[in-house]
Amino acid sequence: MRNEASDDRARALTDARTLRRTMARLDAGRPALEALSARRLRAAWAGVIDELLEATPGSTAATLRRDVAKSLGLSPAGLDAGLEVMLRGVRTTGALGAFDTPRRSVAAGPALVILAATPPGLAVQTLLPALAVRRPVLFKSSSREPRLTPLLVAALARREPALAGALAAVTWPGGIDALDRAALDAAGVVIAYGSGPTLASLRRHLGPSTRTPFVAHGPRASLAVVTRDALAEALATPTVLETLADGLARDIALFDQRGCLSVQAMYVEGSEADVAGLADPLGRALEHRAERWPPGPPELATTSAVRQLRDAALMQGLTVAALPLGHGTVVVDPDPAPRPSPGLRTVRIHPLDDLDRLPEVLSPWRGRLQGLAVAGRLSPDLEASLRALGVSRIAEPGSLQAPEAHAWHNAGIDPLEALAR
Repeated sequence: MRNEASDDRARALTDARTLRRTMARLDAGRPALEALSARRLRAAWAGVIDELLEATPGSTAATLRRDVAKSLGLSPAGLDAGLEVMLRGVRTTGALGAFDTPRRSVAAGPALVILAATPPGLAVQTLLPALAVRRPVLFKSSSREPRLTPLLVAALARREPALAGALAAVTWPGGIDALDRAALDAAGVVIAYGSGPTLASLRRHLGPSTRTPFVAHGPRASLAVVTRDALAEALATPTVLETLADGLARDIALFDQRGCLSVQAMYVEGSEADVAGLADPLGRALEHRAERWPPGPPELATTSAVRQLRDAALMQGLTVAALPLGHGTVVVDPDPAPRPSPGLRTVRIHPLDDLDRLPEVLSPWRGRLQGLAVAGRLSPDLEASLRALGVSRIAEPGSLQAPEAHAWHNAGIDPLEALAR
């Protein structure tokens, strides 16, 4: 990828008039986007994703990755692992098949996609379906990470110049009502990733009577579940135990446990004594992951919270896997109440005598759940109950955080339908 100033970071906007003109330009670029064949769009997309995946030493993409890792507090290896998962999910044969889906009737107005800083590369999950339905997009990049999305947009425009008029990546300071209103008023659909307060503010700006579809992706948590049969097999077979622990560690450590599909807690069917047999293997697996994907520099508040969790667990006589603080924390906690992980790859393992209790245990997190890494088989009734609580993805340990774009509907929302509204 060429190293051009225009590729470097999202253009910073400071006045509402410029933002309105940008939205109007994107709307005017729709006919050229609609004229592109599925074959040309698919080829451009695959070529750009391949460039980003290769990121050869010295390339713009490789240099930019180091800068992005620093700004997001990730290690370079950790960022590379996360980006590879994100990019490969939109490069599969199934994902590319989105370009061949029958044309949909798409409402007027460009899509406004408001991105969070993490996970990095998030734009690809909305840009693929937007191109598939031929809808122009304005990305508002996070001020913490304003560089990857412009690189993606510029690379696509170089391969297909018609896309230059239909895609843009910009940023503007938060809390400026005139800018937010200018973008929201011109948008045909709004897709927003962010914190609860950020999403609530956007809803207020749209107003209660708006007809503009608003798709909100707020904070969500993912968990791991191990059935009684899977636990018994793992404890009886060292290689099975090692594979299970490694898969769980991967789902905990990827993105430094900051993604909506990052495992924050585990529910294991069995006695506390049996479940404790998972703690040390999982701790060793987290150490191995830390060697491959070193954690980013921790914030003081996070380190303090994890230290307090460890100290409190030891004072209660709970099982705590012994491993360096930065590599992760594993605690066997008989209290099944769901609690968010404080970070630093920290996970609580909760024994449950009967997994059928799980929906009741997790009911306080209704609407806040995202994925389950499941070892073993859930009964159809249990799976249906967990999906009713908001679970949108179920996968084997080790693959939870690697969904293919065509096979996963974030929070249960079909992205093609969302972008066509």
